[in-house]
Amino acid sequence: MPVLTAKILGSFINEIPRVFQALKQQLLASLDDIPRWVETRDLLLNPNSCLQIFSAPNSFAVWLEQDAIGAIIGTPTEPLGGISHCDEILAFNNNYQMLANLLPTHLCEHANIYQQSGEVGKSTHSVRSLTLHDIEPLAQSNNALFAELQWALFHGAPAFAALHHEQVVAFAYASAQSEHYWDMSIDTLAEHRQQGFACAAARALINAMNEQGKQGVWGALDSNEASNQLALKLGYQLVDELWLFSAQ
Repeated sequence: MPVLTAKILGSFINEIPRVFQALKQQLLASLDDIPRWVETRDLLLNPNSCLQIFSAPNSFAVWLEQDAIGAIIGTPTEPLGGISHCDEILAFNNNYQMLANLLPTHLCEHANIYQQSGEVGKSTHSVRSLTLHDIEPLAQSNNALFAELQWALFHGAPAFAALHHEQVVAFAYASAQSEHYWDMSIDTLAEHRQQGFACAAARALINAMNEQGKQGVWGALDSNEASNQLALKLGYQLVDELWLFSAQ
């Protein structure tokens, strides 16, 4: 009897990943592939993401523990689980107010969602695909940016850099992807900002993703005026909004 019980238990445990992935597919089917859901769909498509299903209809949380980022869909009434420990949590117009009470240690900020519209033209500075070798100098001068870009490259994210006298000074990579859309993360070394380098790296990445048949999405906090202006400069149009809860 103990041997039979062990076999049954082992079989059940082996089935958990398959059932878990099937549940994620059901949740993906409940969300249209539109700009609002790019990050959420990216999380659901990740085999390593975690889930919490709430009792309210169409309500769940999905997050990646190693990246400390997640999204909450719907209107949870139960206490939040592991997602409450994430550094960044996405919320939406039907739940951000109630989540403020469930996430008292997080700062809530409004963000604009832009969608690519039309061609962006060619880069005005020299650009190239970003490599691990390119970011090695950042390990000493800007470790946070180094870690972010290293993560992106290790996970195969498309990434480009803009150059100034052969020095890599601006970076753009696809931080999230759904079936038809992708979201951009971008940064420029402080001493090279406001010189068009970020725009050059972004244009190179946009053109590369266009060749894959994917349309760009851009998220920018209200407080980041430079990011909002760059989105408009690149021809993106405001289409939606979300809220970002950041750990304090």
